[in-house]
Amino acid sequence: MTELEAWVHGANDNVQKTFRSVVHIILSAIASHHELRPEMVMKGGILAAILYHTGRFTRDIDFSSQKHYKEFMAGQDTFLSNLAQAINLAAEELPYGIACRIQGHELRPGIEGNYQTLHLRVAYALKSNRNMMTRLAAGQAANVVQIDYSFNELVGDISTIEAGGDEPLAAYGQLTFMAEKLRAILQQANVEGGRVRGSPRGQDIFDLHALLRSHPLSFEQQEHLLQLLIDKAKSRGLDIDRSSMSHQDIYNKCKVRYQALKDEIDGDLPDFDEAFGVVKVFYEALPWLNK
Repeated sequence: MTELEAWVHGANDNVQKTFRSVVHIILSAIASHHELRPEMVMKGGILAAILYHTGRFTRDIDFSSQKHYKEFMAGQDTFLSNLAQAINLAAEELPYGIACRIQGHELRPGIEGNYQTLHLRVAYALKSNRNMMTRLAAGQAANVVQIDYSFNELVGDISTIEAGGDEPLAAYGQLTFMAEKLRAILQQANVEGGRVRGSPRGQDIFDLHALLRSHPLSFEQQEHLLQLLIDKAKSRGLDIDRSSMSHQDIYNKCKVRYQALKDEIDGDLPDFDEAFGVVKVFYEALPWLNK
């Protein structure tokens, strides 16, 4: 049994198992398609739950591309068509009795800019439920998995996830995953101007705390992680140093949504100050000399 299959079968109830089955369908669809697979690199909370067993579950699947959106947009219609066909095929081939269809998509922000994300809604229905199937056919299904596909992203180390396709699906390695989480946390405060930006990142504190507890890094890995983080920060116009995690803005914004995570995880939610402290100490202990 693959890690993805184990994650699906490890669901606590039927609702979660159905949701995870749809995630399996989508990942298998991408891994099985020769044009989709090379372009989409999986990241985010679901990846962490599958590969690193963080115990946190989200409602969206995150992917990155190193392409700028302007390189991608001419082929967007072909991409959407390929993805729709691949999802339909995977839904038929996998033994879940679930039908899926893309129910909408939206680009945010607009075409002008550097860091767009294409948000897609994949609706699903149990084939045994006539009402659900009727709503799915009408484009009005209530059950949806969101795909967030981000462009112009720096990707360092690559891992893979077996999703049932002809080849494994590319995914963020642990170092790239952690660097992206730290970058998102630090982006909540502009060090030079003091301008707060970015959405609350309590989930990133949770994920990093879980990874640091279960998958500690060697000194060489910490060096690689730090360089990845610096490169990612520079790409977003962020000037960071060893003291950047000390900004009160970062602590405050990470704490905003943290308690709500208790409904999104298996097990007990670690104390925020403890989890934040572990991440902050790790960040400050990175080999910053000469950086």
